Amino acid sequence: DREPPRRPDPEPPYAPPAHRRTGWKYGFVASRCEKCATRHLPPDRVCTSCRSVDAMTDEPMAHVRGTVATFTVDRLAATPSPPMLVVVVDYDGGGRFRCQLTDATEADAVIGARVEMTFRRTVTASGVHNYFWKARPVRMGETEGTH
Repeated sequence: DREPPRRPDPEPPYAPPAHRRTGWKYGFVASRCEKCATRHLPPDRVCTSCRSVDAMTDEPMAHVRGTVATFTVDRLAATPSPPMLVVVVDYDGGGRFRCQLTDATEADAVIGARVEMTFRRTVTASGVHNYFWKARPVRMGETEGTH
């Protein structure tokens, strides 16, 4: 058991926003511009590169691996497994996303580390658990498709 943080609970997750974006929340689905092939995480209606509107195709990302571009260690944030390791991931085939690193120690949070995505609990507030996608290190000997 850990001593609870000496600050108020984080806000609990809200069902309506999660329901509106179920593909993103539960499937980790990005969008790719049909005109210039730019990948967007989270998915978007307007392309950041060519400004095309509603010219996107859904692209599943749950099994796409990436590389840590940068990271930080947060010792004050509320997290199920402190300290919170936060990474920016550059995905194979394009796209960049900031998320937590899980199943890892501070020594695993290094620029250039290979990661894969996993669906995990992010926070519990007012007794409600919230889940989302986190990165985890790819361990030596693991190949594509093994989790």
